[in-house]
Amino acid sequence: MDFYCIVHQMVALIVLSLCSLGSFSYEEKCNLKGKRPTPYLSLEYKEAKTLKKFKLSWYSKFNWIEHSISESRRLTAINHNKQVDINRKILACLIDVVCFLGKQELAFRGHRENESSLNKGNYCEILDLLAKEEQFIREHFLTNSVFKGTSHDIQNYLIHCVTTVLNSHILKELQITNFISIQADETTDIEERFIGFFDVSKSKTAAGLSEVILNELSKWNIDQKVVCQTYDGASVMAGEKNGVQSIIQNIYPMAIFIHCYAHQLNLVLLHGAKTIKDVKLFIANLTMFHTFFSRSSKRSVLLREQGFKLPNQCNTRWNYHLRAALSIKTHFNELKNAVSHVVDDPGWDSTSVCTTSGILSIMNNRKFVYLLVLFSKIFIFIDHTFCILQNKSTTDIKYCVNEIKSLTSWLKDLRNETSIHDIIKCSIELNTDLKYTNEEQATLRRLTFEIIDSLIVQINIRFKDFEKLEFVEIINEKMFASYKVHFPEEKLRQLFKYYPDIFDKDRLKNELYIIYADPLKYFAPLEFINYIFKSKNIKHFLNIFTNFSNEYDIDHNYIR
Repeated sequence: MDFYCIVHQMVALIVLSLCSLGSFSYEEKCNLKGKRPTPYLSLEYKEAKTLKKFKLSWYSKFNWIEHSISESRRLTAINHNKQVDINRKILACLIDVVCFLGKQELAFRGHRENESSLNKGNYCEILDLLAKEEQFIREHFLTNSVFKGTSHDIQNYLIHCVTTVLNSHILKELQITNFISIQADETTDIEERFIGFFDVSKSKTAAGLSEVILNELSKWNIDQKVVCQTYDGASVMAGEKNGVQSIIQNIYPMAIFIHCYAHQLNLVLLHGAKTIKDVKLFIANLTMFHTFFSRSSKRSVLLREQGFKLPNQCNTRWNYHLRAALSIKTHFNELKNAVSHVVDDPGWDSTSVCTTSGILSIMNNRKFVYLLVLFSKIFIFIDHTFCILQNKSTTDIKYCVNEIKSLTSWLKDLRNETSIHDIIKCSIELNTDLKYTNEEQATLRRLTFEIIDSLIVQINIRFKDFEKLEFVEIINEKMFASYKVHFPEEKLRQLFKYYPDIFDKDRLKNELYIIYADPLKYFAPLEFINYIFKSKNIKHFLNIFTNFSNEYDIDHNYIR
């Protein structure tokens, strides 16, 4: 590195010298042609704490090196190279800030971004912070009037450059891997290889979403590498024949649909039902409670004086609505007292009074209270099933399948007149001011049946491929001792069935026999896969299960 830096300076001097030859006489040019200037040069380069200097012996070792003619040009070149080095450090700093904001999922700019603003946006504020500690950054912003690197265009250009480099790296990974899994979400909390955000506002139908996904897949030239797929709970995913997962599977037959652990089942199903207008409004109303009380410490104190607080909102995992619904139902009277206090007490500002009047109206709304009771009831059973899936998904697929069937059966049992009357009774106990007419009860009955039907359809489609995943158990190290006695023939046949013409079947079977027979090879799933790979055996096996481990955290026995 030290040699390269000094030679870089030498080359710059030579280039500058050649550029000035036009001013030399013919005689001087002839002397240059026949003579090679080799004086000692006081060139220095500092790397960390080490000072590197020019060596006279380089003239003998590298016969293409010779001295520049003009001392002033030599000094100019040195100063130029110093400035180039500073410019590179400045650019590296700008790129680091772009990468940091991207990694932390933070906005680059604010609404009012200018020199006099108290908040110039995250990008500029971080650069200002760095400038306080780094002199070269501070001097750059004070002295450079041509390029500071803070304009909107430069920010966008840097984002584009970083994206291009990342996509290029992802493309190289895709080219060398044999299989991949795909995931499309409304949230961004978990990404293995993040491709980008895509506008689907023009068409949120299964056909429209599938078109976006397929168009992106075609750009990456993945052929038939897709072995699994996962999506959020949007209802357009739920069509057995026309849902997104079905359309994708028609193009990529091996793309088994998997429920991802990042999707909490309660909220996936709740958001999957939000195409029902009343459910969508119910979700919005739940959010309103947190929005109101979190915007003011005085309001938060008011809740704590009632002996509770609302959960923190966390839209990235959608679990706020579950906890909010249960919390509001449990502390309904306390919450109502707090809201009423704001309306009645003259010490509160007009904005708070106006908003709480709306909240109080919601809490006295018969449909809202009914849905609060209904979903609280549903959530308890779905959450139980979700916990089973988290703990048993890699150890006992049949048990998980039975639990899913039990959940579906329970939801069907909820779809009757007795359940409707029980929920109405509980709603009235929650808010004694409520009364439901026969017509309202009939409307709520139809709404309840529509919600339950939506949940059942989503569950059936979301887990329709679950039974196919029994082959995942062949890499569960807790079962290896039993597999030594009873080899998992059926699970292996299932693997070959859903992924035909991929494996060297006899070789894989023999490899598994050897591993099951040796307790020293009872590795955790990912170690197990790496062992097979390091043994240079069955790379397809590694790729298939690595993609499944992207959605199933098989090291910790829960769905990922």
